[in-house]
Amino acid sequence: MVADTATGAAGEAWASGTALRDSFPDVTGGANLHWAAGDRLVFLSATSNWQQLYTVPASGGAATRLTGDGFMVEHVALSPDRATLYYSANTGATPDDDTRRHVFAVPVSGGPVRAITSGTGLEWTPAATNDGVALIAASARDAGAVQ
Repeated sequence: MVADTATGAAGEAWASGTALRDSFPDVTGGANLHWAAGDRLVFLSATSNWQQLYTVPASGGAATRLTGDGFMVEHVALSPDRATLYYSANTGATPDDDTRRHVFAVPVSGGPVRAITSGTGLEWTPAATNDGVALIAASARDAGAVQ
């Protein structure tokens, strides 16, 4: 629901489905609901059986998926200008990435996903900054540290 605080008028921007997988996401940050640039709402939903990022106009309408399938989105951060989402997910181009986490970026208006990290390490918990993104990284030889 979205409400205009000046007028008190409210309306439904989006409603989840009725299947169990449409329930409130059980990941860090829950639904990770953000009010993004262009008066768009972004949130996590597992309607595809994988927790993915979706966007919908704050005025209402159909939700558009921003991320792929076959992996789970976890930690989500919105950039200071509210135009980019940074997230960690168990996917990537390196073999066995389904057992690791890497950080990615996607525009809230939709468009191509960009890998921020890759390789055989683990990266998670992105925090958006004015200069890009900070994250926690670890590998078989290095304990988790902020980068």
